[in-house]
Order: sequence, then C-alpha cells, then structure tokens
Amino acid sequence: RSQAKRVLLEGEIEEIEKQARGSGVTVISVDAVDFFNPYDEQRWPEIVSYRSMHSFVLPLQGDLLDDSATSSLHVTVSGAVCQSRGHASGRCAWVHQIGNWTRLEVECTGDSAQDSAPLQTQVSVAHELFKTARPWLQNKEATGRITVGMEGTMPETLGYELSGLLWPEGPQMTVGTTFGVDGSWDAEGGISKRVVTKIGTVTGKLRGQLDENGHAQAQVEMLNRIPGTRANMSIHLSQGAFGVAFEAPISSTLSPYSTRLKLGLDFSLRNGVTFKAVLSRARAYHFHIPITICDPSMLGGALVMKAFSVYTAIVGFSYAFLFRPAEKKRQLKLATERMEQTAANREAAAVDLKAMLPRAMAIRRRAQRVGGLEIVCALFGVLPTEAARARLLELPEKDRVEPGSAFVEVTAQLQHEVVETDWALHLNADFFDIVDLRRRGLYDPCPDTLKHEKKVWILWKFQDQVMPPKEFEIDAPICLRPESCSNALCSMHTTMS
Repeated sequence: RSQAKRVLLEGEIEEIEKQARGSGVTVISVDAVDFFNPYDEQRWPEIVSYRSMHSFVLPLQGDLLDDSATSSLHVTVSGAVCQSRGHASGRCAWVHQIGNWTRLEVECTGDSAQDSAPLQTQVSVAHELFKTARPWLQNKEATGRITVGMEGTMPETLGYELSGLLWPEGPQMTVGTTFGVDGSWDAEGGISKRVVTKIGTVTGKLRGQLDENGHAQAQVEMLNRIPGTRANMSIHLSQGAFGVAFEAPISSTLSPYSTRLKLGLDFSLRNGVTFKAVLSRARAYHFHIPITICDPSMLGGALVMKAFSVYTAIVGFSYAFLFRPAEKKRQLKLATERMEQTAANREAAAVDLKAMLPRAMAIRRRAQRVGGLEIVCALFGVLPTEAARARLLELPEKDRVEPGSAFVEVTAQLQHEVVETDWALHLNADFFDIVDLRRRGLYDPCPDTLKHEKKVWILWKFQDQVMPPKEFEIDAPICLRPESCSNALCSMHTTMS
C-alpha cells in the first residue's frame, strides 16, 4: 500500500499548490465625524488607521503517504498603521492531525511591538472527547474537545468544548470553558437555530461570554436569506449596540465563491454611528471600510432616523444598480448553460434511441399483427392542453415535438419496454429518474421545472382498439392493462388507483 502511495506521490505533489488555502482581511478606518457635524467646522474625511492580515494554509507532502495523520503549515502576516505608528506581526504554526481524535499545534509568533523576546513558541494539544453520540445522549449529535495550551514545555491553559443538538432537529448548542494556571477562567456558549418561513430562511443565534471578574457579554443575531435570491438581511444586537446589514453578490459568475458586497449600519453608545462597507471575494478575502459619521456625544433620535433613512437609500440604490443587474446576468448565464446542457442531453439521447429503435419497431409490428399493446403516442414533461394533444396526433411522429418545447415524445422508448409475454407495460417509479434518463434514450426537456409539475401522458391501443389515454406522475409506477396482468406492479397500481 505504501508503495502504491509513493507511485501516486509525484502526480499529487503538483496538486499541493491548488490545495493551498489563502485568506486575507484589510480594514481601512475612516473618520468622517467633522464632515457630517453641522455645528463645527467641516473637514474632509480622513483615514485614521490601516490594518491588513494575510494567511494561507499549505498541506505538507507527508500527508500523501498516510491517511491516518495529516500535517499542514499555517502562516499569517499582519501589519497596522495607526496615528502614524506602524506595527507588524507574524505567526507560523505546524498543525498535525492524528486521526479524528488528537490535534497537535506548534506555534511560533513574532511581534514588533513587544519589548520582550521577539519570538515566542507555544504548543497546544486538542483531543476529541467523542465524535459520535454516547448512550446517554440518545440520538443527539454531539462532539467534545479538550485543549491543553503550553508555553514552551509548561502547561498554561486547559479548556474543553461541547457542541451538539439539544434534541433531534432542535437548536445547535455550544458550551466551552478555559482555565489558566494563574486562576483565571472564562466561559462562552451559544445556541443557534434555522427555520424556513414564508419570508425566507431565518437563522437565529445567541452567544454569551463570562470571565472570572464577572464581566458578561451577550449578542443576538438574526439572519434572513431572501427567497429566490442570494441576498441576506441581518440584525445584530448586543450591550449598547445595534446594527443592520444587507449583503448580496455583485458579480454574475455562476460560482458560489463570487464577489459580494455587504452594507451595514451600526449604532453604538461607545463608537457612535458607523457605516460599514465590506467587499468579499471567494469568501476568503475581505476588504472593510468602516466610516464613523457620528460620535457618541451627538447621538439622538433625530440623527438615528436620518442615518437609517440615508442607509436605506444607499441600499436601495445599490440593489437597483449593482445587485439586481448582477443577478439578472447570472440567471441569464444559468439559463444559457441549462439550454446548452439540455441540447447536449438531447443529442446523446438521440444516439441511444437510434440503437433502441429496431427492437421497438419490431415489438410494434408484432403488436399490430397479433393485437398486442401498441403505444400510439406518449409525452413526457410539462404536458400541453388537450386541444394541443389532439393536433399533435394528426402530425407524423417525428414532427410532433419541436426542440425547445417543455415536453418530449417518448413513444418509441415506452414501446421498447413493452413485455410481449403478457402484452403489458411495467415501469418502476424511478424510470423517469433524471440521473438515469440518458441510458433509456430520454432526456429532461425542462430541467427548471419542479418535479411535481412534470407528467407522463400515454395514448395506447390494445386488440386494435384505442384505449382511453392515461396520465401518470413521473415518480409513480406506470402500468398498462392491469386488469388481466399478473405482475405485482400492476396489482399495486390498481390498488392505488
């Protein structure tokens, strides 16, 4: 096995660079209080601080030789400029994961602002308590974790963390505590729940922290995913602070890692009113611009209403000229991609059908000769009206359906499935499964349509008599001539009818 792993090593090393995960955050803080203050001399907004942090994770080559242990290198470089004073720091950590139970971290950090040794080393070991449910947890999903932090070779902190469901399909709960050798401790916990409502998918989160001095903090956040869009509306509330935010993509790419713009407005008794703009790329790189437009001494009901009104106008303007055009372009690209895929599936199904036609035509000729079951016309997809079906029957079989229609003719495909021993048609409920359509000479003519809106319509003939047409759901078994057929599938369908 090790030799086989080494044979693949050369080719897999080329993939290491693709596996490297990078992220970064850049924050430019702008002070615009004097610009919006009507009582003092107006000054142009100025940049008061600049902070930037970039990091990446690089898998090490040793990971490719052993499935039970993985290693990676974490590198972080950050810098900041505030009030004409610079500050830089770096972090390099080696992380070794042993199975799913133990995680070893060796960290080396450096900070230009520290007067002591520029480099510090810290070792931490995390051990999973359990990954699956314990008997006393019944069927609840839960995980546990113990972490030991070490300064050099001496233990410094001991912490544990528990997370899981309070009850099946209930809210997610997380509780953790960290103890220090100097007697300090802090605890934090959270609970979250996602609910699907008429106004969208709402996610509620409640988090809290407590330390040995009795200092407590709590935050509440509500996030709503707007139905039919990729936009989010969120509200967060904490002690002395309240904020709203709107986030949506501004690029038309079909990738889920598109460029997103987040516009937020925060009200705080400590910082005043702050407008925030966050530009995110690929969910990894973030560019923040917080603009302080009001200090705490200017806070008032009238100013809050004005700020919220201006914020609403900015969001509306951004939605009309940035978010909505990008979403329209994305939907157009998505529709074009689906049309191209449908055309490719149609051509592939035509090739498969060509191989099925000789047997289907032979079954039809024998059915016409002995009075067996003959499929006159069969349609699959979003069915046309009865009047349109009557007009289709007057046309030759090859001219009944045009490319781009929401339905497709499947007459030959169903005739191919007729059983000649008892002249009956038995189709399982998964016959029209989208995954297996191609191998049966079929394709989905309307992939954007919901499954329950697609049906199968069959006009058939038995003993030279045209039988009443039948309509079936695509996820239900299809049986023709069930009254004299001994097949169990036909008996089940008769009972269901």
